[in-house]
Amino acid sequence: MGNQQPSTDYRHLNEAVCNVLLGDGHYWRHPECRNAKLVWSSIHSDWVTWKMNTLLPPELRGSVHGRDRSNDNCFPNAKPIFTSCSRVHPYFTQTRTWSAWDGLGLLTPRGLGSWFLDDGCAVKHKNASGYHVYWSLGVELSSDPDRFLHWVRS
Repeated sequence: MGNQQPSTDYRHLNEAVCNVLLGDGHYWRHPECRNAKLVWSSIHSDWVTWKMNTLLPPELRGSVHGRDRSNDNCFPNAKPIFTSCSRVHPYFTQTRTWSAWDGLGLLTPRGLGSWFLDDGCAVKHKNASGYHVYWSLGVELSSDPDRFLHWVRS
């Protein structure tokens, strides 16, 4: 059994990749390394910890770091920022070049929900019982609204 090759079926990593492609995450690769890792940032440490613990298998979970921004050149009321990082993986390196449109093809219901929690909001109408739903799509998806609306309707 020791001569078996590691699996190349990385579908279990697609939710994490999708969230980086569409939500509040990015890829990072050290200049001296071959493979990339996933990074998420938020002012809520529980949110980046949830992403790491839910979207990644234990062997790819890295760490969560907080940074006090009071010494940064930013607004005086800036909140601390928390960052979670995965470990490096060849699949993350492969998906670095994927587009946000590729990310839409990976969406699961949980992926859609976590994307909405990253970049969406619902605002109650003042004089009605309904809500306005807003979603920040990013440059790539918003540059072709007809294509995005076709995806939404399908």
